[in-house]
Amino acid sequence: MATGLADWWSRVQALLSMKFLDLTDTPGSYAGQAGTVPKVTAAEDSLDWSEAKVDYHSARHEEGGADPLTGIITKLNDHSARHEAGGSDVISVAGLSGLLASAQTPLAHKTSHQDGGADEINIAGLSGTSADLASHIASSDPHTQYQKESEKDVANGYATLLSDGALAAPGSDVRLTRNVSDNITFIERTSAEIVAYFHRIAINDYVGYIYKSGIVREILTAAHSAATPIDHPDGSISQAKLKTDTGSVSGQISAGSYVSITMNNYSLFPNIYSANQVSVHLTGIPNSYDDQTPRFALNNGSGDTAYNYAVRWRFIAASGDPIIVIVKKGSSVIGVWESGDPPPFWEELTLIEMKKHLEKPLWTPEATDFEIIYPGGDTFKKLRKDMKNFKKSAFELLK
Repeated sequence: MATGLADWWSRVQALLSMKFLDLTDTPGSYAGQAGTVPKVTAAEDSLDWSEAKVDYHSARHEEGGADPLTGIITKLNDHSARHEAGGSDVISVAGLSGLLASAQTPLAHKTSHQDGGADEINIAGLSGTSADLASHIASSDPHTQYQKESEKDVANGYATLLSDGALAAPGSDVRLTRNVSDNITFIERTSAEIVAYFHRIAINDYVGYIYKSGIVREILTAAHSAATPIDHPDGSISQAKLKTDTGSVSGQISAGSYVSITMNNYSLFPNIYSANQVSVHLTGIPNSYDDQTPRFALNNGSGDTAYNYAVRWRFIAASGDPIIVIVKKGSSVIGVWESGDPPPFWEELTLIEMKKHLEKPLWTPEATDFEIIYPGGDTFKKLRKDMKNFKKSAFELLK
């Protein structure tokens, strides 16, 4: 490069006409410089013109290179085996959604749906008929020890299954018995046993029989109110065998009112007490009944005073099933009927029917409600004992 020019414009022109090879740290010619490149020297104060070294590093990672990737590629090529059964990283389909590309065979699990299994199947939720039921239905007669519907005879009764599981023989007689488990079973009776039974013809119309060794004797015919009695020899029923019981009714009669009283059937003449013998007197009942049940009324003729009363009687007992009937006016007790037997005709009624029954054992126009109690034996005995010891009526003890 030319130097030492005085004229500055000549210098500018000289600089403008310079070429890359005119620099002091460049080669004088490109000849023989193929593949070389300029680079800054280590001193960082000039350029060094040297051969270029390009690192084509991909060849170093290929097979035969200085740093081959053969091991990694091998691992990548066979990694599917690690996710299959027995591999080091098995994938569970339990955590995947959707359907698998290929059909899967389920594990053996039928026992879980059988009796006692964890997922027992109830045939009630299935449609169709099970094989067992179909076989049962197809059978002409799959049962034993029974009577077919077509063989039942409503007029003459139904077959009886005895306690041993067998059917009673046609024409045989059976009896009911209670076993140790308090269950009622049918037992075929022996010919020597004596059996008494009643045949219902209609309402309140029965025929009674005594049966022994094939001989039947009719003991009762027609309606029960017109029963044919059986003659008993004198002395065949002793006084000790004739059971009696007692009953009573007590309460308070309002001024100018009355009480209608019904005693038990087969009652003896009663013992009648009233707090005022002048004002309270015995009268007939307001209703007429076509029977022989003892009934009467007590009337309080006083116009301004209520009086207590008590009626006691003894009767020939039947059931020995004590009962207490409490008559109320609002919440107050105004009368009590108590007896060792229920009132006449009440044996066949329920408690609800008793309250609705028109014929009450104790009736007064002031009555608004009735309470019916079937006390236990000890409770009833205590009431009777208190009545005797304290010389008070049931009304005075319970009001």
